[in-house]
Amino acid sequence: MIKQSLLILSLFLLTFQGWAQTSSGVIGMPELNILYRGYNNLIEVLSAGPNGTSNIKMVGEGCVVTEHTDTKGKGWPKKFIVAVKTNERFAEVHMLDGDELVRNWRFRVSNMPIPSLYFGAASSGGGCSRSSSKLFIKYPPEIALKAPFRIEDWECELLDKKTSGSGSILNKDVMVALQSVPRDTEFHVVVTCVGVDGIKRKIGGVFIVK
Repeated sequence: MIKQSLLILSLFLLTFQGWAQTSSGVIGMPELNILYRGYNNLIEVLSAGPNGTSNIKMVGEGCVVTEHTDTKGKGWPKKFIVAVKTNERFAEVHMLDGDELVRNWRFRVSNMPIPSLYFGAASSGGGCSRSSSKLFIKYPPEIALKAPFRIEDWECELLDKKTSGSGSILNKDVMVALQSVPRDTEFHVVVTCVGVDGIKRKIGGVFIVK
């Protein structure tokens, strides 16, 4: 329970919280105040403002704010989903007590970060297994966004031979070739993928065959 009537906005958009409360105060990280287009950005409000009334509501400017199902109908703290609805560089979230503005937050707006390509368990630059056949697009552990990506097609090059296909599974010809190449051969792959934001991206990687 929060005993002080402090209003704290906790951002869970990257690998750690944008704000953290300690016994002696509040730590803020303004460089992380960012909302991503096409993504359900999660924010958490830890207190209902100075008066703590039941009339508190969250509204957006350049974005739509809806209460998360995890906290709907419950007390504070509350979680909210913020969906960007602007092509501008900034969006705002307002806390209102009835019609009175309690607090305002201004966020930078950006497209989602570029994800990474994986071949089996290997990331680009790492050693890959000859038995791997599946390609993945995802964020590395240091980026905490929960956003799936779909691979539409791929192109690969192995010992100057180029091959292409659709989906995320390499074809039989590539798998056979991987079995016969010398150890530490470079395996180059480029995929076309689509994220929850609807943006198509070309992502490449180089893997070392082990």
